[in-house]
Amino acid sequence: MNDLSIVIVTWNSEDYIADCLRSVCESREDLTLDVFVVDNNSADGTAGIVERVFPQVHLIRNPANLGFARATNQGLRLGAGKYMLLLNPDTVIKNEALPLMVEFMDSNPRVGSLGPQLLNPDRTVQPSCREFLSYEILIWEFTGLSRLFPHHHRFGRWRMGYFDHNSPREVDQPMGACLMLRREALEEVGLLDEDLFMFMNDQDLCYRLKQAGWTNYFNPTSKVLHY
Repeated sequence: MNDLSIVIVTWNSEDYIADCLRSVCESREDLTLDVFVVDNNSADGTAGIVERVFPQVHLIRNPANLGFARATNQGLRLGAGKYMLLLNPDTVIKNEALPLMVEFMDSNPRVGSLGPQLLNPDRTVQPSCREFLSYEILIWEFTGLSRLFPHHHRFGRWRMGYFDHNSPREVDQPMGACLMLRREALEEVGLLDEDLFMFMNDQDLCYRLKQAGWTNYFNPTSKVLHY
């Protein structure tokens, strides 16, 4: 079993994929890992870049856009890692982020999912944690109160505007742009819900993890640039 399996779903991602995969290679250190790029029938040169520049990566070419959840599950079913990492193609892993995330998971056996600190291109902190949706939160979102008072503990709850994303803590949901999952936890709660074509997959998965007694965690020690 490898330390880590990384699943990257692409669709017309030629502007980002090379930097993403290069950063994975540079951050791996002594980790044993396998990388799966699942391409949802890109019309640009995404798949060709992966095939030509990164022959060590497992490339899966889908004949159509099967959606994020279904494509992700293709990679998850093939990965042999103790941990699984969902990674967006428009990310760049910084420094030792991957080994640090694996080390944290090793030290915290009840953590089912782990998110790093995401950074904007200008290196400012990108808010990346969410509370689980509720009818009350939907009211604040649809009425615009969440935008008027983004840092309020009640009105800004969904995007956790009250949290500076600079300290480690348990959260409802770290964003799926870079989300490490424990294989044992994933086997217990199941893969992504393929009825959700693209959005809310990470929220649904983290909810099922928490319902099953696992912890979802945010740790800013690991940093990932997210375009």
